[in-house]
Amino acid sequence: MIKSDASPDEQSSPFYIANQHFCESVEKFIRINNGKSKGTFNAWAYLIQGTIKKELNWFIKYRKATLTGSKGSSNSKDQLLIVVAEWTCNYPALKGEQFSIVPTSFWNSIKMLLINSNKKLKGHENYIIKNSGQKSDVLIDVLKTLKPLLESGKILSIIHNKYELKIMIRTENQHFEYLSTLIEKIHPSHH
Repeated sequence: MIKSDASPDEQSSPFYIANQHFCESVEKFIRINNGKSKGTFNAWAYLIQGTIKKELNWFIKYRKATLTGSKGSSNSKDQLLIVVAEWTCNYPALKGEQFSIVPTSFWNSIKMLLINSNKKLKGHENYIIKNSGQKSDVLIDVLKTLKPLLESGKILSIIHNKYELKIMIRTENQHFEYLSTLIEKIHPSHH
């Protein structure tokens, strides 16, 4: 169950109401998919975690936090808003299926020059991919499904390692349409 940890004064805030609606929709999505959820929210933040058990177990997390400057200033210029969705499934990678996709940055560009397996992601030049050079079915499905989020630059990382597939997105939306597609497409017989 997702619960409010807000003070009584916060509960009439439009930010509180917006966060409440967001959390309720995530909780409903998880429940419709035979999952369980827990979390807390208030006018400034939320943390929702849930598990959906289909053919694979999916761990879902949505997090919103407002961080203030070093002196605790309430000035909006000194505040940093972090809004992240994290979707993880226990999908073991076969040999050649491991990959990581991250945004292009100065350090990632240096790594790309030094490590031959790092290349720009074809069709998404703002991202670097590290893989064995083979495109697995999982990678193809993930790229097709998340194409709009890659094009908008909202993807923080897509990592498929030995034991799991993990996707992190910078977003204030739930993006259930993408998550539902991934849950449907990625299953144990996918290899």
